[in-house]
Amino acid sequence: MLAFVTMFVTMPVLAQSELSAAAQNFRQTVMTYLKNEGYQPYIDDDDDLCFKADGTLYWITLGDGDNRPVYVEFHRSGLNIEDANRDEILQTANYINLNKKCVKASMGSKNLVFTIEMLFYSAKEFTRTIPRCIGLLDSCYDAAKEYYREL
Repeated sequence: MLAFVTMFVTMPVLAQSELSAAAQNFRQTVMTYLKNEGYQPYIDDDDDLCFKADGTLYWITLGDGDNRPVYVEFHRSGLNIEDANRDEILQTANYINLNKKCVKASMGSKNLVFTIEMLFYSAKEFTRTIPRCIGLLDSCYDAAKEYYREL
């Protein structure tokens, strides 16, 4: 019985420690940067670093930091697809993927999601790109919204 209780209590700790120490340090540096910039970052259930800017959800997923460089995905929520025409959403995603550089559009469970994939040797190097990434993700969202409206 004691083994079962111990396992139950330590499961959340093990789930959070899936990232290596290097990746956790990378994430902590990014989190500190976001706090200093006035955002309120948090770690979600999927172990992603999340924050909102002007009401829009952004999240950052890290690969294992023991492998240098660190693989980073920077995401933005996009068009709500729950009540949308699936073919038109796919057509919109294809439009973004064919016409926009650096950003990939894909269908999530509830939104068309915009993602930038990158490799970085340091978190400080990555934090310098955050404003530019937000701008790129937002411009692709705007282009997708406009394209979808015209369909």
